Amino acid sequence: TDDMSEKGGDNTEKVVLVYGATGWIGSQMIELCRGREDIRVVKGKSRVEDLPALCHEISESGAQFVLNCAGCTGSPNVDWCEDHKDIVIMANLVGVINVAEACRRVSRTKGGEPVHLTYFGSGCIYEYDDSHPVNSGKAFTELDPPNYTGSFYSETKSSADSMLRAYGEVLNLRLRMPLCGDNHSKNLVMKLIKYSKVIDVPNSLSVMEDLLPVALDMTLSRVSGTFNFVNPGTLSHNQLLSLYRQHVDPSFEWKNFSVEEQNTILK
Repeated sequence: TDDMSEKGGDNTEKVVLVYGATGWIGSQMIELCRGREDIRVVKGKSRVEDLPALCHEISESGAQFVLNCAGCTGSPNVDWCEDHKDIVIMANLVGVINVAEACRRVSRTKGGEPVHLTYFGSGCIYEYDDSHPVNSGKAFTELDPPNYTGSFYSETKSSADSMLRAYGEVLNLRLRMPLCGDNHSKNLVMKLIKYSKVIDVPNSLSVMEDLLPVALDMTLSRVSGTFNFVNPGTLSHNQLLSLYRQHVDPSFEWKNFSVEEQNTILK
């Protein structure tokens, strides 16, 4: 449907406004909201870089809950961000703070229960170090400061993550290498099969079918704070691609290279 909003129920309905509604995660959240009779979902039309427009739209929509699924990851990969830093800053840093600030201003103006914000952030802000060696079983917690600065994309995500802590009524969900059962280009599996070589390091992963319904429940329950929003355990690229070969394409082949070798081809 092209309608800006869709009703799901009666006078007790919850109004959920989604930014980045046409993106991979945003479209999945729209579908989850459509499946709930107690939700009226509204597709945000304002640019997250435009604070006055955000304030107006949030106020006029009557939203009690805002989902910020907007962001810039680069295409075909995050290397794109290295050559378009101005765009990335506006989307991943300024835009994130604008949505939080707009929710705060509208809440202050209208009174009553504040507008709750859920931000789909990134867990790609950590890397193994001396305190968290590979295969040690020692995981990063939400209180650990980000330590990965290997990409401009991750730098903007780390900065936004830190600054959001100044706002109340914000749920910050750190997704890490998200994947699901579709063929979308943002799906980790679809990314990996395009490479002839991959590194083989265990990583935390976020399985969308498992976690996005939980994200909606947390939002409607007004949970706030920062969460490493990943599935239990880790999976390496080799393990993931082995499963792909076993279940999808028996002829699929790949090679490995080291992190050091990978860094020589990254910007």
